[in-house]
Amino acid sequence: MSGQTVWPGRPYLGESENVLITCRIGARVDAEIRLQITRSNRGLAEGWIWVPQLAPSPALFMDYVRWRERGEWPARWDEYRERFLAEMRAPEPQRYLNRLRQRLAEGKTVALACFCRDERYCHRRLVLEEVLKKAR
Repeated sequence: MSGQTVWPGRPYLGESENVLITCRIGARVDAEIRLQITRSNRGLAEGWIWVPQLAPSPALFMDYVRWRERGEWPARWDEYRERFLAEMRAPEPQRYLNRLRQRLAEGKTVALACFCRDERYCHRRLVLEEVLKKAR
């Protein structure tokens, strides 16, 4: 990422003029490809594509819900991050990550959305980091 910081709803501009944006569901974004990367397609707006393959597994999502209910979130972020990144190493998520990299290489603007309010503790940030890590 050449020292740039990625913030919610603000783009990362790569060397090939590609743009990857992250935002909350319901945000208005100017992107050619809009992906909702959640466990369910609740809130899926027109023009958005639901991609559950880039969402946490049901087990990890349920752990996240329990941690929030018990007041253990975001203290459990490191565990969540480790488990989510392990899930993203499976073949199916890798295919989707590679497709994202390809679209960015083609110069497409891509938006990733989910329900989390705080991107610092959100899987969409981890997806973004994974895409950009290998896109360099």
